[in-house]
Amino acid sequence: MVKELRVRMGERAQEAPLLAGAIARVGSATVISPLELIRTKLQSQKQSYRELTNCIRSAVQTEGWWSLWRGLGPTLLRDVPFSAMYWYNYEWAKTWLCQWCNTTEPTFTITFISGAGSGSVSISDPLSRSTI
Repeated sequence: MVKELRVRMGERAQEAPLLAGAIARVGSATVISPLELIRTKLQSQKQSYRELTNCIRSAVQTEGWWSLWRGLGPTLLRDVPFSAMYWYNYEWAKTWLCQWCNTTEPTFTITFISGAGSGSVSISDPLSRSTI
């Protein structure tokens, strides 16, 4: 996804990881949100997985299909900035370390350091540390 975005973004290609991270997080959170809601309901009501269909059916009948995505907005507000910053910083650090080490392909050490550094910097986002 990042490579395709870099081609399409032209002069702003360096920002492709930022956009790719945000898009990926929106997609994954949208898919996972109903599952997280159901899991939380099952745990809070001390139900078993056998009662899963009843839980889903009850939520949909009383509040509609959109009720399965309740809480998606705050989740996106928390997760999208973190993911966008993480992937931007990761790609930047990986490129910089490759240049510094005079290599064209990142090694395990380069990717590890890039990921650890990016995660450390991105977690400074106050929304990523709060529970909304």
